[in-house]
Amino acid sequence: MNLKLFLILALMSSNFAWAQSYFVGTGMSKVTQGRLIPLLQVGVDNQMLQFQFTSLGISNELYYHSNYKASVLIKKNWANTPMLSGVASGYGLGLMHSKRGYREDTDEDLKEREDTLLGSVFRIEWNIASRFYISLDSFYASKGFLPIALSFQNENTVAFGMRF
Repeated sequence: MNLKLFLILALMSSNFAWAQSYFVGTGMSKVTQGRLIPLLQVGVDNQMLQFQFTSLGISNELYYHSNYKASVLIKKNWANTPMLSGVASGYGLGLMHSKRGYREDTDEDLKEREDTLLGSVFRIEWNIASRFYISLDSFYASKGFLPIALSFQNENTVAFGMRF
C-alpha cells in the first residue's frame, strides 16, 4: 500500500477517540530555494496534541522535487487571551523524507538524491471562521556538518484549510 495513502487513512480513521477535529489544507511551500511548490496537509488534533502529514511536490522536464513530512506537535490554544482569540500555536518533532532529481539539459541523465531527516516543527494557526484556518508551519533539521558550520534543511509552508 502506498505510504501516503496509509498515513492519510490512519489520520482520518475514527479510531482516534481522543480527536476533537480533523483538518485538510492546501497551500504553498518554499522548500526549494524560494520556488513556490503546492502542498496538501491533513491531520487530526485535540486541545493538547496534533498529528499532521504534509505532502508537496513539483515536476517538469528538468527537475522534480517531492517532500513528505509527518509531525507530532504539542498545542497551545490562545482562546482566553483577548488579542489572540482564534490563534493556536504548537511545537514538536517532524520526520521528513525528500526526493529530488535534476539535470542541466533534457538529453542528460537525471541526478537524483534522497534525504530522511528528523527535526523540530513549529506551527501558528489562525482560525478565520468557525471551520476555516490559515497556518504557517516551519520544519528545521540538520543535514550534517560542513567544515565551518552546520548544514540545515528547512521547509516553510503557508496553508488554507478546513476543520471537520
